[in-house]
Amino acid sequence: MLQIRLTANAGVLIETENARIFLDALHCEGDHPFSKVPSDLLERMNHEDNRFRDVDYIVFSHGHPDHYSPGVVLEYLRHNQVRRLLLPQEDPERESDLSAFMCRKNIPMWRLGMQEGQRHTYALSKSIHVTAVGMRHMAGGLPGRLCDCILLTLPHKHLLFLSDCAVQNGGTFDFLYDLPISAMFINPYFFHTPMGRSLIHTKIQPHLTILYHIPFSGEDYAGMRGLVRQDMRKYGTDFPNLQAFMEPEQVISL
Repeated sequence: MLQIRLTANAGVLIETENARIFLDALHCEGDHPFSKVPSDLLERMNHEDNRFRDVDYIVFSHGHPDHYSPGVVLEYLRHNQVRRLLLPQEDPERESDLSAFMCRKNIPMWRLGMQEGQRHTYALSKSIHVTAVGMRHMAGGLPGRLCDCILLTLPHKHLLFLSDCAVQNGGTFDFLYDLPISAMFINPYFFHTPMGRSLIHTKIQPHLTILYHIPFSGEDYAGMRGLVRQDMRKYGTDFPNLQAFMEPEQVISL
């Protein structure tokens, strides 16, 4: 069975029969309105025997601090064995300590951060592939205009993670034509727009639509959780397999 477990915001642990993958799962810095990975979970990742230890692969969609903290990644690597990292394009100074450690320990790494419209597929193993597609980032908030859409291809499953990709990327989704998407993870603001919902229906057509990138209760200063509940009530009949991913360590099984 395939399980996806929330760490915080858009961060997930993906567990397959043969591999475990972190996607945007290691972050705990920055001045932004989204939830950081809880300190107790970060402690467990590094010091207790559990499912978060020694993941096989670590992947990031882009370098914003609500998705990626080089210092948190460095601390994880100090205490865990990882087969490979797929890192975003980033300021070398921000990554200097992490880069030095990875070089010293000879930890394999590929660099993502596609240009808009650019697409590349990385083979993590014979049966697991990551396709990164460069798209425009949603307007507003943190600086940076690009974000990678991540397609994770597993045996008999395709998982699509839109992270902070904007709805204006409509034509970029053409590569998904006739590809059965088992589950699509999208930002609530993407789903809230008529254009976003139309793209889901006409170009992506996932079996399961999952809203994520949602602050935890008590940390939702912008009222996003209320927006999510409102849209789920309003559009639930049009999207019968619609779910929200917004509780600490919440699990979805496929």
